[in-house]
Amino acid sequence: MKTLDKLSQKSLALRYKLVQLDLQINRLQGRVKELEDEEHFCLADLDFLKIYIKQLEQLITENPDPEHMYDRPIQKQIAQARNKWNRTKIKLAEIQKRQQNTPGMKLLAKQFLRDQIQIQLDQIEALIQQMEKKQRSL
Repeated sequence: MKTLDKLSQKSLALRYKLVQLDLQINRLQGRVKELEDEEHFCLADLDFLKIYIKQLEQLITENPDPEHMYDRPIQKQIAQARNKWNRTKIKLAEIQKRQQNTPGMKLLAKQFLRDQIQIQLDQIEALIQQMEKKQRSL
């Protein structure tokens, strides 16, 4: 009977650990998704800025302004777009660095640990059922 009680306690402890791991996994999955979304938005911004800068540059080259009255505001817009481009590239690099360093790897480790604990729990519960059957047959 003591063995059955110990196994039941072990089973309960493993169930508790599984719940904790599930919560951690859910948080990490949320963080991974956030980083993926941020990366997606940065890439979309870069695509837009690339097209926007090309269009502004085309506007200047296709419509030369001998007095440069209209070129200056367009050049200013190009400079602002390039600054935004550079800031977005830096932000994208930071996001990608965070993706490599933390959540993805932790998530894989937690999922592996959870799988191992689930295997242990299944084995213990199978053993408990066998012991209960033996006790009933006696």
